[in-house]
Amino acid sequence: MKEKKGSGNSNKDIEVTLNGGNHVLDSATVPIRWWLSKKVLNESVPYYVLFVEQNDVEKGNKYHDHILGRRYVCKFSEAIHYLQIFSPGQHRLMVVVVSGETEEEALDIVKGYLNKRNDNYQSSLNWEAAARNQSFGLASTVVEFEVPEELFAKAPKTKFQKLVWDWVNMWHKEDPLDQCSYRRRKIVAFTIQPPVMLLFAFIGFGIFGTIHALYVLLASFTVFFFGYRPQPILRNMWQAFIMKRGNGWDVKEYSRRKVWSEKYVNGQKQVKEMPITPLDLMFWVAVGYTMFSLISQLMLLITESLILSFWIAVSVTVLTAATYVWYRLKRRYSESWKLKQAVKAEAKRQALLEKKKLTAAEEEKALLRRRQWLLQNFALSKRTKTVDPKNIPAPLYLSDRIVQRFYVKYWEVKNKVCRPFAK
Repeated sequence: MKEKKGSGNSNKDIEVTLNGGNHVLDSATVPIRWWLSKKVLNESVPYYVLFVEQNDVEKGNKYHDHILGRRYVCKFSEAIHYLQIFSPGQHRLMVVVVSGETEEEALDIVKGYLNKRNDNYQSSLNWEAAARNQSFGLASTVVEFEVPEELFAKAPKTKFQKLVWDWVNMWHKEDPLDQCSYRRRKIVAFTIQPPVMLLFAFIGFGIFGTIHALYVLLASFTVFFFGYRPQPILRNMWQAFIMKRGNGWDVKEYSRRKVWSEKYVNGQKQVKEMPITPLDLMFWVAVGYTMFSLISQLMLLITESLILSFWIAVSVTVLTAATYVWYRLKRRYSESWKLKQAVKAEAKRQALLEKKKLTAAEEEKALLRRRQWLLQNFALSKRTKTVDPKNIPAPLYLSDRIVQRFYVKYWEVKNKVCRPFAK
């Protein structure tokens, strides 16, 4: 069937309406709605809708158009989806309705088509087959539309605007998608970002001083451990931090080991030594601990050998008596125990069968209710020529209705105040 260009494209199984029913969009944020034939709705339950959008350049790439573009997915029951366009000119949109034995199976299918590698999608999609309603899903179609350039937010032009733009996006790898995203980044850029950048600048300036100060601290403790008196630690650390320490890497006050102080009295040098160094202290503590441990282990071994013999005899006696009692009880109660277990197993099996019957009946009832709801709201006869966010089908369940309400309100407000940036 020949493809019909415009905001809506119809065939015997699916019809789509977007952006108020016009081929030329009046907003770069596009609301989309969809409907299916009664034949499709009666055959299977649709769970998800897959959208694939391409610009004119991607469309013209005959060798890679099957993996290019942008892909999105939503639940079929949401009834409306908002699609942001990020470039002016001609575009095309593929819409595929996906089903499965269960909703989880349908979700696995669409997830497979969303997987990317090196910025390109791994799973191919055939645009010609989708336009003929011969895609992998329940139903598919392709629509074409045009996006005027004036619908997009303007990129910065003046030097000051470009300077602000670079500052705001400094912490981000990619440019903002739309004006709302840019405003959020601005809040961070002019509140949190300045002090953080100053802090990083301070850290970057003082990093060598910090490393030197930490070295002084560790080196001072190390030389003291081996019996050398260190230079005043706090003063040395501060001098190292401000990069004004002139002694290089040496932190020893005296070059001789165990010397604590040297001074001259009446022309004679008097040396005061450490009574013991930490290294010597550790050595003698280790020797004492080793000797104490050896003596303690020897005494414990002698004592435990006597206690162990006693407990072995007691354990053998108790184990023999327990084995005899267990054997007599097993012969008496084993048959009755087996019978009770068999009765319990049969009762459990019967309860499980009844539960499965109830679950199957409930699932059938829920499926019938969902199918009736789909026929009442998504049949082709219910199609509208424009997309009215205030007049869309409410989902069956309250939680889904709340989600839908917030989703529509959010995008309606965003559509008014946040235009996308053209890429």
